[in-house]
Amino acid sequence: MLETLDARPTKSFFIQNLTRDLSLEDAILDLVDNSIDSLIRVRELDVSPRLLRAEATGAPRQRDGLPSISIHVSDSKFEVIDRCGGIDLERAKHFVFRFGRAEPGTGSTLGVYGIGLKRAIFKIGRQIDIESHTPADGFRVEINVPQWAGDDNNWDLPFKTLAAASGPAEAGTRITITDLNPETIFRINDGTLMAGLEDDIATTYSLFLARFLTVELNGKLVQPRPLPIGMSEELPPAGKTLDIDGVVVELVAGLAARKDGEWNADRAGWYVMCNGRVVVSADKTELTGWGVFAPSFVSKLRGFVGIAFFFSTDPAALPWTTTKRGLNRDSKVFQLARKEMSSIARPVTAFLNRMYPSDPSEDIQERALADQLKPVDMSAVLRQARPVFSPPEVSSHKKRATISVQYDADRADVDRIKRKLSKPRWGAGKVGRYTFEYYLKSELPE
Repeated sequence: MLETLDARPTKSFFIQNLTRDLSLEDAILDLVDNSIDSLIRVRELDVSPRLLRAEATGAPRQRDGLPSISIHVSDSKFEVIDRCGGIDLERAKHFVFRFGRAEPGTGSTLGVYGIGLKRAIFKIGRQIDIESHTPADGFRVEINVPQWAGDDNNWDLPFKTLAAASGPAEAGTRITITDLNPETIFRINDGTLMAGLEDDIATTYSLFLARFLTVELNGKLVQPRPLPIGMSEELPPAGKTLDIDGVVVELVAGLAARKDGEWNADRAGWYVMCNGRVVVSADKTELTGWGVFAPSFVSKLRGFVGIAFFFSTDPAALPWTTTKRGLNRDSKVFQLARKEMSSIARPVTAFLNRMYPSDPSEDIQERALADQLKPVDMSAVLRQARPVFSPPEVSSHKKRATISVQYDADRADVDRIKRKLSKPRWGAGKVGRYTFEYYLKSELPE
């Protein structure tokens, strides 16, 4: 007669391994995802390629004009309050608090693996209070994590039914976490968490912010950080649409707009989005094909911007990892898309190579073309994108008689000029150009 061995995980082991590889920033973004998913379901948002073509409205004039998410962070309490429609009681009973993806027909949401909400709250603290109201019903769940984790045989979470929201505008969810974990308190107090969290939210949800909802972080309205694609009449980006095993992929490759005649190297590279959420930002590594299907990323390519949008009504088909801040390298969809990403990028990198040759000519027309680039909304980019990035022939432009001016200068003197101009990010070439033009204007006015 066969006997059985007990192979059930302990709750403490389960919680520790569930949260070990999750950063605090990613835990907070998971909670934002949860709120946005409520909005997607209640408002039936079209999280499809049409999302890219929606006109951006800019920051709302009134904070009450759109559904909202408010995040409050202190070393004694963490709280997320949204007005995004709430979680209905039946979903809460059968799907939301299950570990793993149990819900059929998830749709075009940001939730995929069924662990985000639970993993996030366990990562942050030990006393959790979740209250949600829809126009139809409401509920409240209180979790004392040490107490719940102490009973390995009972995985149930007691809940209390509450009254429904007074109306759609009041429907939403409040998650309050106290008795914060020591590492959470440490990250909050040492300043490293808050330093980049606003930028993470602004970048990750750039297609949602100000169009469909607002997010406040400790009372400050987070402004969207648009993808840094630029365009001009003569330099429209390239665009291509793919369908890989039912996953729609929109690719865009072009140049960023320049500021003060220079590109921001930190924002160059590939941006990858899944169902509208930024998963990878400004990637310059082999992950997105650099050094594999394309040359390695070098300084003179700092004007390049590529955007890959993956959309599916089955979020599990998308190539994101469980943290949603990385890509599944083994995904067939991503592997096939990555080759196309490198292909559509090739004419852009060729343009930049001509713009910054190792032996510069006396007349580089690409630089004049690049100075015409302007920041644009994604809807305009996709309307005017061409199948291939194809800048005009240099010969079609009137050449100017120019010559390269180069000289050595004391580094300390260059730094003094940058401080005087309040331009600490300027390179030596930009300082040289400015001082040359300053002399022409002041000493040789036309």
